[in-house]
Amino acid sequence: MGAVSMLALQGVSGAPALLMDISDVDEDSGSLELWHCGNGPMAWAAPASDGAGGTRLTTHFNRDGVGVVRDMRLAPGPVTGLRLLSGGRAAVVTGGTVLSRQPAGFDGVRGFVGDLRWADRHVDVHGFIANLLDRRLPHHLALGRGEHHDAVMELCALLGASVLPALEPRPYLRT
Repeated sequence: MGAVSMLALQGVSGAPALLMDISDVDEDSGSLELWHCGNGPMAWAAPASDGAGGTRLTTHFNRDGVGVVRDMRLAPGPVTGLRLLSGGRAAVVTGGTVLSRQPAGFDGVRGFVGDLRWADRHVDVHGFIANLLDRRLPHHLALGRGEHHDAVMELCALLGASVLPALEPRPYLRT
């Protein structure tokens, strides 16, 4: 379903899509680090002129001998997320903005996304994680460049996929 979600986002956005993991939370900026091991399209790369952009080839950060991967930070700007579930009968629709200021992260394709949205509701970083984990959803999220929320919601309606609403906010418990 991750690949189908990527194809749907590519069709809606007219540009390549990504499949990313959630790898870290940045409390200061209220953002999530989305990361994958080095398999992202160049169309997503921050420009080399911004000081942290461009790409380079390197080895996988925690696996020796698996070959070359791309190290690349995502270009800033809005993104739309989609994850089709249950054979397309349900969906998660998300959104946010890739931040221009990027904290350090693991080598690979990466970017911090803030101004998070789950379906039709803005959520904080802990609310986003709670929505994902409490529902035991897949950890790979498909992203398309740009703000395509309305088009993705319409696509879900046409497919008959029920969009999972955001859970009611609750206090985040620290241990």
